[in-house]
Amino acid sequence: MKKQCLVFAFILLLVAGCSSGKASSQEIKTVGDVQLSSLLNESGTYVGNNSDVLALLSHLPGGETVEKVNLSDEKITVTYDVKGNISDEAFQSYWFSGNQDRNKTLFYNAIHLSLLVPNARGYEFHVQEKSMSMTRDEMRMILSDEFADLPSEDELMEEETVRAFITTHEEKLEKMANNYEDYVDEK
Repeated sequence: MKKQCLVFAFILLLVAGCSSGKASSQEIKTVGDVQLSSLLNESGTYVGNNSDVLALLSHLPGGETVEKVNLSDEKITVTYDVKGNISDEAFQSYWFSGNQDRNKTLFYNAIHLSLLVPNARGYEFHVQEKSMSMTRDEMRMILSDEFADLPSEDELMEEETVRAFITTHEEKLEKMANNYEDYVDEK
C-alpha cells in the first residue's frame, strides 16, 4: 500500500510539474515584467541591424509575440502575432483584454525604442487589425515636454548617456506608459 501511495504521489508531482511548465511558456512579458538591465544592454541599437532590433524587441513587453520586423525607410514596423509556445488564447488575452493594456504596452515600447534606437524615424505597431504609429519627432516632443534633461539627438548616440537617463527616469517612463491616453490621440 505504501508503494502505491508513493507511485501515486510521484505521478501527481510529475503531472503538476508538466502543467506548470506549459503555463510558464504561455506567459507574455508585461510592462511590469521588463528587466531594465536586459533592456539597457540593447542601448545603441541602430535601424539597419535586424538582429539587434529583434533582440531589443524581445526584452520589451509583448516581445514573445513579435512575428515580423520591417526596418525600411529607417522606421521600425513591428507585427505581433501568435507564435512559438504562445497559444492563440494567451495571445488574445494579452493583447485584447482591453485597449488600455495594449496601448499602454505599445506606447511603452515606442518610448524605449525612441531612446534606445537613436536613428529610427518612426515606430509602427500592428496587433492583428489594431495598430499604433508615431514619428520620432512626435516622441521627442512628448518626451521633451516631460523631461528637461532629455538627451539631445547627438547625446542619444552615447550609450552611457541613454542608460543613465533611462535608469534615472525608469519610474516616470513607466508612469507615462500607464497614462498613455494623456500623450497619444487614439485613432
